[in-house]
Amino acid sequence: MCLFFCRGRGSYQYLFPSPCQCSAHHLDSAQNIGLQKPLRISGNPSFTLQGAAEMKVLALTLFCLLLAGNEAKVFERCELAARLKRGGLGGYHGVSLANWLCAAYHESRFNTRAVGPPNSDGSRDYGLFQINSRWWCDNGHRPTANGCRSSCNAFLNDDITNDINCVKRIVRDPQGMNAWVAWRNHCKGKDLSGWTKGCRL
Repeated sequence: MCLFFCRGRGSYQYLFPSPCQCSAHHLDSAQNIGLQKPLRISGNPSFTLQGAAEMKVLALTLFCLLLAGNEAKVFERCELAARLKRGGLGGYHGVSLANWLCAAYHESRFNTRAVGPPNSDGSRDYGLFQINSRWWCDNGHRPTANGCRSSCNAFLNDDITNDINCVKRIVRDPQGMNAWVAWRNHCKGKDLSGWTKGCRL
């Protein structure tokens, strides 16, 4: 569930985003809000909030519900190996599955919601493969070549189909896998057999 209702010492409840633990701090915070007319949301038990606090909780509720459908996905190694293979990356343009796994791990730790810090040119890197906003996607902030014809935010969800399609486009460029600094530093020329070891592919 996205939302939790933590009962205070009175007859009201206090709303928290997931994950929620009804700690003493939470109970005290709820106690300090004060009592007004009950406010009921979507059939949930009533809870009372006052003024600005009421609006903040409603905004937090909507934000949490929006995030619920678009949560981060951190892949397990073999899970990602299977997904990349289904997407046609195993051996694509002469690059082994192990190389893709190694690159993804050192770029994002297999986290689909990873966003890198600003680069020296002001661009940023997005998603599982840290796709760059200057050359390959559009983040709406700076001019971009947008080689993958995609919003950068499209690379931040659990469906990595568009990520796979974009990295296929990137690796076809003359620099190939050298486009990924993490691959050059951690994977290039190394024995990568361990990346697919034990995976049922």
